[in-house]
Amino acid sequence: MRYGLTRLVLESNGFVALSEEEFETIKEAQENLFEALFIEENFDLVVENYLEFEIDLLSAAARQMIHAMRKYDQYQEERRRINRRIANVLTACRSYLDQTGHHLSEMFGRDSAIESKFQQGVSEQYERCAAYRVMYALRNYVQHRAYPIHCLTYPTQWVGDDHDKLLFSLTPLIYGQELETDFMFNETVINDLKALGEKIDVRPLMREYVSALGRIHEALRALLSSEVQEWEKIILGTIKRFCDAFPEERSTIGLTAVLEDDRGKHLERIVLFDDFIKYRHELERKTPSLVNLAKRYVTGEVTS
Repeated sequence: MRYGLTRLVLESNGFVALSEEEFETIKEAQENLFEALFIEENFDLVVENYLEFEIDLLSAAARQMIHAMRKYDQYQEERRRINRRIANVLTACRSYLDQTGHHLSEMFGRDSAIESKFQQGVSEQYERCAAYRVMYALRNYVQHRAYPIHCLTYPTQWVGDDHDKLLFSLTPLIYGQELETDFMFNETVINDLKALGEKIDVRPLMREYVSALGRIHEALRALLSSEVQEWEKIILGTIKRFCDAFPEERSTIGLTAVLEDDRGKHLERIVLFDDFIKYRHELERKTPSLVNLAKRYVTGEVTS
């Protein structure tokens, strides 16, 4: 048997010999980089679902500004839409938390130092942030009990220095007492709900919760940074090694690390390419930080 690099295309006969140790190192690096990519994709799922929630809030307020919806079915349709968006965000957040632990176990083994630090960061956000606790519990309520939003209001008010502009907005409300009677909420979360009042605006809670997830993910990126850079170096260095050995090859399409038996039959293949590395970099650049998300807001106001 032999290990090596080759292009599995008809026009190429290039072959670079590898040791068994090199082959296993390449295999491990590629597998771990895909695990890191899956973590970024899961976080992107959180971000995109949250963005859809915010967009629908603005869209609903704009429809109210133009159409002044008053029919019962129109109101309920809007409420269902907002509930659906919230359920999507909460499910994506829970998936991120659960699946990230699995991906870290695949990369470093069970109960690794990095996974322990990740779980510690999650616990710290739970302890520090009331919004995190409420929204985390609300996800279980949504899955097992009912819609989270009990009421929508469409407040309007005159704003501006001369009170010459009419502001339209939408406020999705949770009735705290409805949740306090449910056994799915522990005493700590019930106290958090009581502190927020009888009618609770879900918007700041959602923003603080996603912001907390942003802090968790930012810390995880820092934990993984040196490891990921080393794995990338292995994959990109392996591709370059083949290119340097066969400069006449105009492409690396089909480049594969292979284990062959004595008859040339491939017993194992690792397809090598860098597109998935670039893709993960783009996901990181797409959402650099959500740490201060709770302080941000969007408005259509025209200012001088």
